[in-house]
Amino acid sequence: IFGADYYPEHWPEERWREDAALMKRIGINTIRIGEFGWSVIERKEGEIDFSLYDRAISLFAEYGIQTIMGTPTATPPAWLCQKYPDIYMMNRHGDIGAMAVEDIIAIIIKATGCLLYTSPSPRDPKTS
Repeated sequence: IFGADYYPEHWPEERWREDAALMKRIGINTIRIGEFGWSVIERKEGEIDFSLYDRAISLFAEYGIQTIMGTPTATPPAWLCQKYPDIYMMNRHGDIGAMAVEDIIAIIIKATGCLLYTSPSPRDPKTS
């Protein structure tokens, strides 16, 4: 496997074919997509749409490039953050902090064994 991250949601769809051709030319045979796509997949609560990723996966497959679909939890959609504010990372004082995504994921997994808080509340000092 010789791969790269690729985020089709960040590029005009007309650009994907050129990117796939360039990747094939340099020997890339696998891409990883989707980590930042939750807000693309579920723009409104309960309305799931993978069509953008379906098109990207199909196009890259035409160039012999396989796809690893990442778990799209790095960027929850705005509706989720507004409806469930307890998913924000907070320190023991209740301050919402800005951290690198990797730091947030590591803390959440360590504290809860999952990627989003459901219970206990992140305001609980034992999990901050």
